[in-house]
Amino acid sequence: MSRRWAVDAAEAASVVPATGDEAAWWRVRGWAEVALGCVHLGSAEAFDGLDEVVLAARVRYAGPHAARLRALRALCGPVPPDYPHTGPVLPGYPHASSVPPGYPHTASMPPGYPHAGPVPSGYPDAGPAGRVPVPSPVTWDLCRALGAFCDAVAEACPGEPSREGSPAPAEEDLHWGERHRPSPRGSYTVARLDRCTGLAGRTWMRLPPLPPAHPPAVRPRPPANAPTVLPCASVHPPAHPLAVPSRPPAHPLAVPSIPVVDSESPHVHTLVSRTVDPPAGVHSVPLRGLSADVLLEVPRVAAPSQERVWRGIHEGAHLDHLAVTTAPIEFGEGLLAAESYAMAVEILATVTCLLEGDLAEARWLRAGLVERIGRIPGYAGWLRGAGEVPAALREAGTWRRTDFAALPRLAETYVRGPLALLAGYDPGPLVPASLTGPLLARWSDACAAFPPAQRLTAEAASRQPAHDGGLAYAGEGHG
Repeated sequence: MSRRWAVDAAEAASVVPATGDEAAWWRVRGWAEVALGCVHLGSAEAFDGLDEVVLAARVRYAGPHAARLRALRALCGPVPPDYPHTGPVLPGYPHASSVPPGYPHTASMPPGYPHAGPVPSGYPDAGPAGRVPVPSPVTWDLCRALGAFCDAVAEACPGEPSREGSPAPAEEDLHWGERHRPSPRGSYTVARLDRCTGLAGRTWMRLPPLPPAHPPAVRPRPPANAPTVLPCASVHPPAHPLAVPSRPPAHPLAVPSIPVVDSESPHVHTLVSRTVDPPAGVHSVPLRGLSADVLLEVPRVAAPSQERVWRGIHEGAHLDHLAVTTAPIEFGEGLLAAESYAMAVEILATVTCLLEGDLAEARWLRAGLVERIGRIPGYAGWLRGAGEVPAALREAGTWRRTDFAALPRLAETYVRGPLALLAGYDPGPLVPASLTGPLLARWSDACAAFPPAQRLTAEAASRQPAHDGGLAYAGEGHG
């Protein structure tokens, strides 16, 4: 089953709404996420399935995503010679030293982590693969609107994000985030994966069950008020300040227990039976069979409050999304929808944290919004000619993310997608009404309590396209 999952997932990752270099980077980025899942599964057969798809595609270069893919693949033995390489650096591509604190650096990678270098003899020629599209003017208009919102948040809670505090387990961060997420579900498994430090991108996944092996070794059960999990189909021991009144109650089927597991020793998995059929019009490859929604707890360079919002808000929103849909939302167009929803929850949580008094988290959420603006390819060039802009946009110009240099559509979606959702734009079948309804209800309350949120909504609504039915608009209007 692990091989079948890897083939399905890698094929799904190959279907992206892009061409040329952008498509190559996007595909390899998705394959790296599949490789992380393969490490968790601890299955050579899973890597065999990934190899089958990767080698057939013959992608030549994919920058830092190729480096991460190769590093993860190396954990299961020698990397096939025709795996993608980092390749030539794109014009204007920022150096790794410019990546801000809190994001993994190459120094944190394991020994042997590959860097750009000579291409092996016989490897396909390095011809141009097609130009990377330029973000549209609408994107920059929405960056201005989001920047003004971030300035208002900074006025309400002045000060820099704090790096103080003690780290908390992932399940505690997820439980903390439930009061700030509009549709908390709790139907997931948390699994530790310590040997992938510095190699994690997306840590929320829908994975197959692991094969039986040894009796389970489980970490101590979290407090009784910890995240909940829906009743499982089976259990296998595998191989290795605003109080919003409209917040929905806990799921009536929830039980007060969550598996907390260790991927590198025997552990418990919660399985959920799903028949995955993509909604009409969704061009992704479905993943078949039993699956479990998993959060991989991989060590990262982050302050405790920063990690809390990453897990409790953003990754928690992704897990909530997985829990209510069988649509393929981990790759391609599905990922655009998933990130749009998770970012909308982040913007909502920025307000609720601010008004409920979670100021340390509000500052990190604001910093995250600013970073999402600065990561858009071409941002520095646009900013130089942008004239007078909100202070947050100048701040965004100090952030650099090498991994989005050839991914403009994906980078734009972290700004355009959530603002479209919060403005009432129809996301289509990839974001079900069971998520958008509570999101918009709580956002309406947030707008009433924090007027800058209402102004942001109005600005976003004035810049949405005329048609409804999906979030693919994020790829329109490129130069």
